[in-house]
Amino acid sequence: LLSKIDDETDIDLSLSALINAALVWTRSRNAMIGRMNDDLGALELTHGAGLDWEGDTTMQRVNISDREGAGIVAYVAARGASFVT
Repeated sequence: LLSKIDDETDIDLSLSALINAALVWTRSRNAMIGRMNDDLGALELTHGAGLDWEGDTTMQRVNISDREGAGIVAYVAARGASFVT
C-alpha cells in the first residue's frame, strides 16, 4: 500500500486508497480523513469510504461538540478520544 501511495501523483487517489485500506483493516462501517479548521471550529472531512459516506461530497464540515446528539465524529474531534459502541 505504501509503495502504491508513494508512486501515485494524484493526492486524491492516494488518500482514497489509504482510506479504503483503513476501512478494510479496521472493519469499520465508515472511515474518514479530515482537517481541523480552528478558525471555524469545525472538522473538514475531505475523504471517506463506507456505508454512510456520500461519495459525491468533496468536503463536509462537522462542528466540534461533545453535546449529546452532535454525532460521533464531532465528539471524537472535541474530546480527542475514540468512541466505541
